[in-house]
Amino acid sequence: VQLMLCPFLFSQAFLRKKKWTEHELNSLFAREQVGQNLILPIWHSITRQDMAAYSPALADRIAKSTDKDSYEDIISTLKRLLGRE
Repeated sequence: VQLMLCPFLFSQAFLRKKKWTEHELNSLFAREQVGQNLILPIWHSITRQDMAAYSPALADRIAKSTDKDSYEDIISTLKRLLGRE
């Protein structure tokens, strides 16, 4: 079974800790293996401090930010990580 990279959008709505969004994220984490990240976090209108308050471990992961990265850059990164440049 080939595992695929999943972009995961983190927003203020997500940080309000709704059960179904946390369930989706936890399911992806359960599928990750050592040295193989499945999740590309995309922060939408949140800061590193927001993420650190929610989860210090998530704040330390490499992420894209809609406030700092262009949509073209985010898409380019996704394509590169998926091997589809």
